Amino acid sequence: MKKLPILKTITILIICLLWLTACDSSTNITAETTVLPEDAPVEQKSVLQTSPEQKTEDSEIRIYFPFTGSMVEYSLSLVPSKKAPGQYDLRLCDASDRIVQQFPCGTLSEPLDCFYDDLIRDSYKDLEIFSEGSQTGILVVWDWKSDQFCEDVIEIPRYDKVVGNHFMTSSEDALSNRQENRIYEVYEGAKSPEEIRRWTLQKDTGILTIWDCMEEQNIFEGKVELDEENNVINREYYDHLFWGDTYSIGNDPKTPKISVWVASETSHMEEYPDRETFLANFGFADKSPIYQYFNVQSDLELELYLDEETGWVCGLHHWYGYTKNREKIDSPDGFALCSIRDIDWKEADPFDLKSVQGITGENQVTAYEENLEYTKDNKPDYFESKGVITWLKDGHDGEDKDSILRINFTYRDDGTLFYRSYNHNPYMFGTGCMSMYSYYDEAERMVYEYDYITHGALDFYYIYEGAGRTPKYCLRLDNMYPDMMRYR
Repeated sequence: MKKLPILKTITILIICLLWLTACDSSTNITAETTVLPEDAPVEQKSVLQTSPEQKTEDSEIRIYFPFTGSMVEYSLSLVPSKKAPGQYDLRLCDASDRIVQQFPCGTLSEPLDCFYDDLIRDSYKDLEIFSEGSQTGILVVWDWKSDQFCEDVIEIPRYDKVVGNHFMTSSEDALSNRQENRIYEVYEGAKSPEEIRRWTLQKDTGILTIWDCMEEQNIFEGKVELDEENNVINREYYDHLFWGDTYSIGNDPKTPKISVWVASETSHMEEYPDRETFLANFGFADKSPIYQYFNVQSDLELELYLDEETGWVCGLHHWYGYTKNREKIDSPDGFALCSIRDIDWKEADPFDLKSVQGITGENQVTAYEENLEYTKDNKPDYFESKGVITWLKDGHDGEDKDSILRINFTYRDDGTLFYRSYNHNPYMFGTGCMSMYSYYDEAERMVYEYDYITHGALDFYYIYEGAGRTPKYCLRLDNMYPDMMRYR
């Protein structure tokens, strides 16, 4: 926070002293309330106090903003608009208090709630401001290219939850026993948020509907089990359906061209004018795929072709999105490889509570502890291990425990495992596969897994024949570079 010049500081103190002397003890002082990140510097968390009687055209409301790098000493404030009484301008100043940018942002009233939730994809920073009690606020987007704010202020509803760059509003109508949640996305260039999902729960009947607003179709509709307060019991599973496989808006229109990774003696990229030309070139024209994988939205994500005689494997991985005009885009990437590796199959235990390296890591920390929670059916629900990584403290005597492993399990209503998320501490076990997300079919066989690696991601597709627990094949895509395995 910048320091005021001494003369200005003394003047302000004298004015404040005279004003306080003139006021009786019943005078109300309105405090600016700002929601700040946990790691915000202490001096930036201080509360500013203002009063309507104090305000002049030059008075300002300071707002914390997470400036970094060369802009760490910049400041942000709201100042009363001289052109529109009752409204405010947002003012950005540099380290010398020089105004870098100022523009109107509408009507606001103190106290204010401010958030920094990165609601615009690839924006990295943005600012959301709500007047206390108001159900609408403003979103001001940070333009990292110009190091200034975008001056097209966007009106948004007050939200309750943020996942990625999507945010959710919640409401309940006691008279109709109706609960409604809506997921929104604000894409770059939009003037208003776009509703993409809607959750409607009729609490008196237990009928839940999850509606995809972009596709204009149900993802789920049926009766669900409720607790004594008429809330969904298996909320984690239905939340996964509600939030899962949402597609970004504002993409460029699709093109028919297909980029293909060819893994052979000389691995290389090829480009084809369309899907049909690509498949025909490798001998799969008019042939049926040996495997298809559909996501939560029932969209085709993977189609796989195999010629056992020639050994060639071809496939397409589909990526979906929407243009700003709500046109759905399917932009597939292709791959081809000329051989399959034969390896032994070892079924992984989804309930193993060790790292991917097969160890707990307890010998690398002090004050090691484990916490394992169970479902009502006595199945593992959530696991976390912690400990003090002393060598990370950099010589300080910190005793705060670091998270070592976090494993979360999601089950269907019938109790079968649907989803497992795994995260480990990269300082202890490395960045490779530090996050792993696994999906299981109704027989609790793993059918798909997504793993984080430092240069991107690994996708694993497990292909079964019949009801056997051993997959016949596994396709691994390393940023679209293919590897096919045959299990024995």
